[in-house]
Amino acid sequence: MEIKSEDMLQYHIGWAKSERNKLLKETDWTQLNDCELSAEKVNEYSEYRKAVRQVVRDIIDTTPIVWPTPPTS
Repeated sequence: MEIKSEDMLQYHIGWAKSERNKLLKETDWTQLNDCELSAEKVNEYSEYRKAVRQVVRDIIDTTPIVWPTPPTS
């Protein structure tokens, strides 16, 4: 059975969305009003989360994804 490139791309996107959701969930706490991070760190995490979301939007083929590195707490 031959796997079509469009099917591979859709699988890749689905996997990337799942990974994106995991990475965002791991950093949800950084965006809460009562977190104990400095305003600078909150902003760093906000920018990281934007970059994570952008990764999925930018997928055009099945090349390996390079995820952004999260800030250090």
